[in-house]
Amino acid sequence: RLTDSDGKKHRIYIIALIDDASRFITGIDVFYHDNFINLMSVMKSAIAKYGRPKVFNFDNGKSYKNRQMELLAARIGTTLSYCQPYTPTGKAKIERWFRTMKDQWMAALDMRDFHSLEELRGSLYAFVQQYNQSPHSSLRGLSPQDRFFSEPEQIRRLSEEDIHQNFLLEIERRVSADSVIVIDQIEYEVDYRFARQRIRLRYSPDMKEIFIVEADGTLTPIRLLNKTENALIKREKVRLCKGDE
Repeated sequence: RLTDSDGKKHRIYIIALIDDASRFITGIDVFYHDNFINLMSVMKSAIAKYGRPKVFNFDNGKSYKNRQMELLAARIGTTLSYCQPYTPTGKAKIERWFRTMKDQWMAALDMRDFHSLEELRGSLYAFVQQYNQSPHSSLRGLSPQDRFFSEPEQIRRLSEEDIHQNFLLEIERRVSADSVIVIDQIEYEVDYRFARQRIRLRYSPDMKEIFIVEADGTLTPIRLLNKTENALIKREKVRLCKGDE
């Protein structure tokens, strides 16, 4: 466990991605929680650096098998594969790597030397870099890094903008007659043309960006509901209607 600067103890979780052919660690990070959002963060970083794989192979945990993962895989053009229960060979390489990490990195750690995830990450990243650059017996003396980059044509890059858009989460909401939607008990206003319609939304995990998915796939940003402004608009509409009569 990691004891932070306030003396609070935290259980830590390490999420890692390994390239099957080269045993190259493409993504890794350490967190206080094991969940889909943190997994997605590791996937996003890995794809930004090393491209998208043809297949992601996961176990059947809820962090890996959900609707958001299916949508993400479809958007980036990657197939999802899941290990069959009670068949450890399906994830043998990543489990072997975790044993290596525990034997070579964790066994040498004194957790009292670390007081934040940032400090622990620095040590973890240094170990991963050393592992990726060290000759591997199963690779005929090549390092995982050398083997991974020996076939550059297999690396499928995505643009920074595509990565940003594809890694947004997606939900559906019905728009009220007043062109308002609610997400996690927070109200947002959308264009009046969406009133009473069911719409698709994409949003960043921190909720700082929320977009409507237009019919042509364009992402249109929305904003928090301004109740004062909306009240003025409604009163103006009433006055205009009365003036027309």
